[in-house]
Amino acid sequence: MKEIGKQFEEGVEFEFCDNNNPSLKPHLSNDDFVAVVGRGEFLLLNDHGEFDKSNTVAICLFDPDRNVHPEDTFKGYHDFIQMQFWDVEEPIGRIIPISDEQGKELFDFISKNKDKRFLIHCEAGMSRSAGVAQAVETIKHFESSPYFFRTGFSAISEFGQKTGRYSPNLTVFDSIFK
Repeated sequence: MKEIGKQFEEGVEFEFCDNNNPSLKPHLSNDDFVAVVGRGEFLLLNDHGEFDKSNTVAICLFDPDRNVHPEDTFKGYHDFIQMQFWDVEEPIGRIIPISDEQGKELFDFISKNKDKRFLIHCEAGMSRSAGVAQAVETIKHFESSPYFFRTGFSAISEFGQKTGRYSPNLTVFDSIFK
């Protein structure tokens, strides 16, 4: 894998790959996040990324019909959680969004690890992972109050507006604070 570089744009730091490695799209990386990415990008970073796994927690989100990662994927990480739910904001027949219980489990996991960096992935790295990343920012910097988050600065929102990369699933975000 080619070396990952850093780029700064108006105070928002993010990583990007060079044109020789299109597998890794631009993604947010700062003091709070190793990355907020898709499944394939997670595997690349996990295998080849240069970051301190012992100070990193992983949150991996999957469609219910996809297999989760084997536990040995997380060797060296401080902690990890894997969860399966659909990337929808409203139920569509048997396809249902994140449950309140899953939201509470994520809240507890983020809260107990708020002094760590987060590596978050879902299938595409755009919606569910971005919703969770907004919750991480809220818990770490806004006293767990969605009101403060919605009225303050958000690196995930800022980066998403600049790049079009992220479109947070707000049902995921809201379920974490129920």
